[in-house]
Amino acid sequence: MQTQVSFRHMDATDALKEHVLKKMQHLEKYLQEPCSIQVILSVEKINHIVQFTIVTKGTTIKIKDSSHDMYTTIDKVIEKSERKLLQHKEIIKNHKSHSDTATASEILSHEE
Repeated sequence: MQTQVSFRHMDATDALKEHVLKKMQHLEKYLQEPCSIQVILSVEKINHIVQFTIVTKGTTIKIKDSSHDMYTTIDKVIEKSERKLLQHKEIIKNHKSHSDTATASEILSHEE
């Protein structure tokens, strides 16, 4: 997993970067290799904004959220990312099972 953390309109701190990387470990079980994740942490007036862009094989997922606290915003974006990746994983799983079923039914119809 290739990760890039960027800061906009704020000072880059090791504590924030470590927090993001620690929380991103929760996403590893949903990700297919190879993948890349771009994280942008920014501040606009009083809003702390976090943007995630997750690029996996054939899919790009973008998540954005904001609040008054950067750590809270990071946690919210990680939760949203987990839900999105789980949905994507279920879609792939269902798609594969439907194609397997169609193949099995085609084989049965050809045998008759």
